[in-house]
Amino acid sequence: MSTTASVHQQRWQKAMQRTQTRISQLSLYRASGRVIRATGMVIEVVGLKVAVGSACVIELPGRDGRLGTSAHHAEAEVVGFSDDKLYLMPLEEISGLMPGARVTPLGDTGGHSARRFPLGVHLLGRVLDGNGNPLDDRESLDDAPEQHSARRP
Repeated sequence: MSTTASVHQQRWQKAMQRTQTRISQLSLYRASGRVIRATGMVIEVVGLKVAVGSACVIELPGRDGRLGTSAHHAEAEVVGFSDDKLYLMPLEEISGLMPGARVTPLGDTGGHSARRFPLGVHLLGRVLDGNGNPLDDRESLDDAPEQHSARRP
């Protein structure tokens, strides 16, 4: 086997191992809720219990107007609650939002989900948006170590 093929094979094996590690950490089920109302920039959700300040994702229809494989997602933050309703404030464009859209918490179990941001020397020289997504044309930051956002009093 040539050196180039060996390096290529090692790179793929490493990528597969990282993917296997990430998949093994996923829970067997995922809690979700549904959108029941959107008024202005406030979205009401039922069926989900997470803490104020938690991050969620809202399923939006794809270009074909349907949910499922063509759907995309928008992040939102829980800003309040009343009885069994959560109030979310979207952090991204939500055009196409429909009643009944699925809402899932970002991250951890236990009712607390925090947004995560890449952290480390691999960010030197990179350009990121406010959500930690790259704006430059360089490689993805999927394998970068992450840190929870911290709120200070």
